[in-house]
Amino acid sequence: MPLQLHRVSSDGEFNEIVQCICESYATPVNRIWRLFRHDPSPAGFIELRDRLIREFRGDPTTCWLKIVDTDIGNKVVGAALWNTYTENP
Repeated sequence: MPLQLHRVSSDGEFNEIVQCICESYATPVNRIWRLFRHDPSPAGFIELRDRLIREFRGDPTTCWLKIVDTDIGNKVVGAALWNTYTENP
């Protein structure tokens, strides 16, 4: 299971990231996640993806990283959002 770390650089990468996030919180069911961040319907998936893309584009402090497993076709198996501030926010 060779894992590779990549910096997210395009909007198109968020489909796989959101899929990974949703799968991670699906079992066992995490009701807090559903309450605050995600509606599990297809429309909810799109809304979450679009919200993360807006944050990615609009906030210069954001840095998204993803982990892919090269043994399974570079599938995203993890992701993280980091905010780096050069001054006190």
